[in-house]
Amino acid sequence: MQTELWMRIDIRGAGKVASSAELCAAAIDQAVWAEDNGFDAILFAEHHGTDDGYLPSPMIMAAAVAARTKRIRLQLGALILPLSSPLRVAEDIAVLDNVSNGRVDITVGVGYVPSEFRMFGVDMKQRPALTEEGISTLRAAFTGEPFIYRGRKARVTPKPVQPGGPEIMLAGAVKASALRAARFGDGFFPTVVTPELLDLYRSECARVGKPVGRIIDMTGPASVHVSNDPARDWQRVGPHMMHEINAYSRWASESETLTNYSFPYIEDVEQLKPMGAFHVFTPDDCLALLEDKRSKGRSFIFNPLCGGTHPDIAWESLRLMEKEVLPRFGHTPVPRLTKA
Repeated sequence: MQTELWMRIDIRGAGKVASSAELCAAAIDQAVWAEDNGFDAILFAEHHGTDDGYLPSPMIMAAAVAARTKRIRLQLGALILPLSSPLRVAEDIAVLDNVSNGRVDITVGVGYVPSEFRMFGVDMKQRPALTEEGISTLRAAFTGEPFIYRGRKARVTPKPVQPGGPEIMLAGAVKASALRAARFGDGFFPTVVTPELLDLYRSECARVGKPVGRIIDMTGPASVHVSNDPARDWQRVGPHMMHEINAYSRWASESETLTNYSFPYIEDVEQLKPMGAFHVFTPDDCLALLEDKRSKGRSFIFNPLCGGTHPDIAWESLRLMEKEVLPRFGHTPVPRLTKA
């Protein structure tokens, strides 16, 4: 596993300190910054029906970033495939891959929030079947040739720039997700990384006769804010970090499937600090974290607008990282990987 630097975009937190339009504009500018500073990928998240503006349409945001960038990878994920027509998803991805000149990667998830499935009128019990059918449909669609979908003739054009279409990773936090990744995916993006899940993925790849695909290991904090005054900035960004972790706590408690994926509800920033999910680090501490991840082959995900952090404060962190962390880290973007 190689160390990659990622930036995450989810646009959540609208109305707290900035509007959705302001957060979108800042996120696009920050994606350009990420490319200019040697980051490998932008991760575009997906959730629906939230009260804080969480990004529901990652492909639209990815297209906006594609228009402003040239090199950086555009990682859609996790796409909640059971909530959408896989034919329509395939068309959007094919166009996005052409717009970006072949820079799209996909991570598919089955979804886990019951309220989202109720909103779209989809039975949660059908998630595995719909996901597996959806992945098969994407692969057939990406050939550009006619195929049969639910007994009907279908065809998706234009063909993606990438031969055979973008890489399709599978996400998840339970055993079924590791097995599904081995059977249907080009790789595995575990949302909870454990030796057991990774071993299960590798052994299932061997059992079905497939090479082990790319594994994205993001073990470590969900995001870091870089600061020369951590005590001050914990008070400025801590409430937004709390908002993020508490939203995931509510979703996990709502779900009946995430038995090993939960967060406690946080009522005070002081409770958040020792958890390690989020950090406010000095440049030296951030550099030490990056070097530790590189030594272990783990990737780093950076979410400057975490929980609706004001763009001005997020830019302070980015500029400090640009001046005092990245030059000393000396990261070279990982060459794009082709599918197995």
